[in-house]
Amino acid sequence: MQLIKGPDCQETFVLCRSADRCQKEKAIHGRFIRRIETGLSKIKQELAIACKRRDRGVIERRIGRLLGSNSRAAGAF
Repeated sequence: MQLIKGPDCQETFVLCRSADRCQKEKAIHGRFIRRIETGLSKIKQELAIACKRRDRGVIERRIGRLLGSNSRAAGAF
């Protein structure tokens, strides 16, 4: 528990952090990381079996969309 002064110093806020909430946030973050890893693995497999060279811009856009849709964990990559 932590006491925090408001911007006008007339109010005081109580900041409470729950251990259960922390575990929930870690689980959510882990789920986003797994989604990114799965998506990157899929792209890697598609590139490995491709008969012809893929356009680099297309691949970069796919990776960008993948990271954008899982932005909470994108900073880890």
